Amino acid sequence: MEQAGKNTILLVRGTAAEPVGLSAFAAAQPDVQLQTVSGLDEAHAALARSRPTLIIMQSDAPGAQELRRCAELAESAEAVFLLLVRQEVYSAAWRFLQKSGVCVMTWPMEQAVLMQTLRNLLLLKKSMQAQTDQLRSQLQDLKRIQKAKGLLMRQLGMTEQDAHRWIEKAAMDRCVKKREIAETIIRMYEL
Repeated sequence: MEQAGKNTILLVRGTAAEPVGLSAFAAAQPDVQLQTVSGLDEAHAALARSRPTLIIMQSDAPGAQELRRCAELAESAEAVFLLLVRQEVYSAAWRFLQKSGVCVMTWPMEQAVLMQTLRNLLLLKKSMQAQTDQLRSQLQDLKRIQKAKGLLMRQLGMTEQDAHRWIEKAAMDRCVKKREIAETIIRMYEL
């Protein structure tokens, strides 16, 4: 399990003749922990136990089946996925995986470039998570407001438009968010 506030990098060792070394990167980043698995089967099992921030798979020349499994893993995880491949298969891997949102880069590369890329991907994930959290919060607010409107319609015989206006006006009059008015309505009528 990852620790609170830590970014977990899940390194999937594929068929790479020259494995990427991430221990130094993880050691230099106080908020990063490294978890290594030996293949895609273990990666799927690791996803059931933890929620990595970044998944890195290294495979010199992945075949179509391995690329499909990478796409499935990327779509089932809420992580940024980076696939490191040899230059000669880069174009084919990128074309296959671009719709799955998998980042594909060539390997080997300079260690400094890899480290900068990893830091950028971690920042990207942090930004994406903040946006996702904000959207989830807004969706929850909308659901609560809809529920409150439904209660006003059932309990007081209001139309949907009247219930909406009533919640808006009450929020403006009290200088609070509509969500707070909705919560009050829900507590009042669900007792």
